[in-house]
Amino acid sequence: MDAKITDWNKTKMSTVTEGDSYYWYYEAENYSFRFTDEKFHSYETLVIAPKHIRLMRVATALSNSVSTKELLETIIEDWFAEENEWTRNRNNAKRRAAARSKND
Repeated sequence: MDAKITDWNKTKMSTVTEGDSYYWYYEAENYSFRFTDEKFHSYETLVIAPKHIRLMRVATALSNSVSTKELLETIIEDWFAEENEWTRNRNNAKRRAAARSKND
């Protein structure tokens, strides 16, 4: 995708209260989203994927130019790529260490 979807000067994260509970709400200029389940925020081994994201708002101009799948992939790349890479490396290191100790 050539056009940059996320302008970091126009983004914010906030908490929104809904009844007795709250959720994290992520906003960019042309879209907003939240996790499908708030418990994902406390998972240390979760690599964020499109199935973990619920789109809350998508600007008409953006929805006309990219598919939902492309938007979700871009959101993951823009917001969670670094954390996902760190989590993948950490998960893999744990698995390799467990496999080594099992074989010893």
